[in-house]
Amino acid sequence: MNTPKRADVILKGIPLSPGLAEGRICRVRSVPFQKTGGGGAASDPAGEEERFSRARERALEELKALEEATRQTLGSDKAAIFQAHQWMAQDPLLVDGVASGIREGQSAEDALVETTLALKAQFEALSDPYFRERAADILDVGQRLHRILTGSEDLSRLPEEDCLLAVEELAPSDAALLGTKKGVRGVLTAEGGPTSHFAILLKSLELPGISGLPLRDDLFVPGETALCDGETGEVVVSPSEETRSRFRDRMEQQERTRSRLKAGIDAPARTRDGHSVGLWGNIASPHDASGVLDAGGTGVGLFRTEFLFMGRTTPPDEEEQFQAYREALTALAPFPVTIRTLDAGGDKEVPYVKGLVGEEANPFLGLRALRVCLQHPDLFRTQLRALVRASAHGNLRIMLPLVSSLWEVRQARTLLEEVRAECRDQGNPTAERIPLGIMVEVPSAAILADRLAREVDFFSVGTNDLIQYTLAVDRQNPRLLSWYDPFHPAVLRLLALTAQGARAAGVEVGMCGEMAGDRLALPLLVALGYDDLSMSSARIPWVKETLLRLDRPSCQALWEEIQGMESGSAIRDRLAAFQETTGE
Repeated sequence: MNTPKRADVILKGIPLSPGLAEGRICRVRSVPFQKTGGGGAASDPAGEEERFSRARERALEELKALEEATRQTLGSDKAAIFQAHQWMAQDPLLVDGVASGIREGQSAEDALVETTLALKAQFEALSDPYFRERAADILDVGQRLHRILTGSEDLSRLPEEDCLLAVEELAPSDAALLGTKKGVRGVLTAEGGPTSHFAILLKSLELPGISGLPLRDDLFVPGETALCDGETGEVVVSPSEETRSRFRDRMEQQERTRSRLKAGIDAPARTRDGHSVGLWGNIASPHDASGVLDAGGTGVGLFRTEFLFMGRTTPPDEEEQFQAYREALTALAPFPVTIRTLDAGGDKEVPYVKGLVGEEANPFLGLRALRVCLQHPDLFRTQLRALVRASAHGNLRIMLPLVSSLWEVRQARTLLEEVRAECRDQGNPTAERIPLGIMVEVPSAAILADRLAREVDFFSVGTNDLIQYTLAVDRQNPRLLSWYDPFHPAVLRLLALTAQGARAAGVEVGMCGEMAGDRLALPLLVALGYDDLSMSSARIPWVKETLLRLDRPSCQALWEEIQGMESGSAIRDRLAAFQETTGE
């Protein structure tokens, strides 16, 4: 008896990144990186050594191709990790260790696992931070070789045709690889929240994404067609022809909407009554600058410099950082470029910084971001020197992350002034004035906004962490999504307090968290007087379209009404009703 073909299997997940996509399901999963204990290779050690040799050759080919593709699409800074991994794949410590294990009777896979884990443990036990940092890279290379030996899949071998990538979880560093894969139309995961770093990168790549999905083999069959709606979090597996036809109509409508928005990118970003708001872009690389300009953005409110530091064994030196910052500043001149100093820790893991910090019970509340930089001034000074030198090539603003106290700002400013004096004494051209600002992303900074405003030139609210720390909610945990509420009355009070403190001191106040690109929140931000909003480039035209329909008096009246509400859900409903009155 033939089993009837299923159709329209509808699954609901958590929206990560908006957009519509159709493609064949591509499952990526790996064989566990552990010994099988088979030991059946003793009869043919020469054959096992040959298998390992071929696996190394293939790994080197993959890494070279990835290095070149990443350099062309995302720049040399992102490609450096793949070059380092080529060297490690040829390291005698690894190669000879595997050969020795094979001669002792192990399979190539088991010898590789044993050698890799032993090397990783040895490097982790060393006192020198440089060598401790190599442990993660050794494991990465070992896992790549293991995937080749076992025939399991990985991101480097995704098909070129339209596909929806289905994978349990993805790290932020995987986004660099996704950017080189033109066939990927969307991403489906089991883990990850809408404000995770990976979700933010999906938005910058304009790839629809959904998390919280049950990636069972009976639901997500490789090669089967699926439809992905990143706005609603809905996936349709094995859609009927009627469903596909309706979905394709929506995709065509999506393209028409994008064309309409693109036609208006040169319109001034202001309300109907003439109130201007800066609409800026968030970037992770100098190569993202063109996307901001193409979307009609008039500046960068957040350059995430941690991506220059990720996926490598040593930090970028002063010259490499200088080149990256200069490239971004030159591309966007005369518009402002707000460059955030190193924000490592939490969900932004940088191996050699972790080596300096050590293991922590709660990394999100630990030694991260500005705290690391102040405790390790050599690391901080190198970045500041690169920034000061680059300031001569555009409109630079420096932003400090995770500020919680006045003394942190004062100490950072003192170091910045020392570096500026050094650069001038050495004959380096620099900008006459470099604005210094802070991210307001912990409650203490919002509460002290009036005092902090006297120390800095601008504020930028990082709502992702501010919400997390205010509500004590892990923003990466999809099970806590209903507790993670941007419209919680406590969060809105802190946003108002921050804006009031900035206005009283005459400093600019902006926002660079995900809330900045939320059209539902826009009337409140206009009412509170936020000067600039920074978001993924793809969101700029959408937010501008909404802004053009608003007027500030109506927004202020709405804010007065909302202040009396007691729940985020009630506030959200009122904002949705207000949005309807503006014609959206």
